[in-house]
Amino acid sequence: KDVVKLYCLILKTSDFLTQDLKKEPSIKDIAKYLNMDEYTISSTIDLMRNPLSMEYEYEENNTLENKFRTIESDNSIVVNELLNELNTEEKELIIHRYFEGYSQNETAKIMNMSQAGVSRSEARSLEKMKVRIRS
Repeated sequence: KDVVKLYCLILKTSDFLTQDLKKEPSIKDIAKYLNMDEYTISSTIDLMRNPLSMEYEYEENNTLENKFRTIESDNSIVVNELLNELNTEEKELIIHRYFEGYSQNETAKIMNMSQAGVSRSEARSLEKMKVRIRS
């Protein structure tokens, strides 16, 4: 499922249940109402509320950047949506850096840019993606 859409549905359901139950609904309440498992609900909320850095080491010697490259699940839909929010140059840069594993210097040579330009553009592109995730 589209994580962003699911998160929006969870928020709307939470608002509805808050009015209906006259209290903050639990994960269990939301899961029951949506006929979904609690883990899906809680992991979606965690993902959307706490986006992590690509360099975050979630297991010993394994970063989100490495995990990002190997995801072949529903999350790839979200990644594609986020990439489609970027312009052609930004998308190309992110693909070189995070999917093909090129350094900033290597990416700069491929794209005929300076390393500093790659750094600035990468930071802007990642920020755009983070903003999109949060909205």
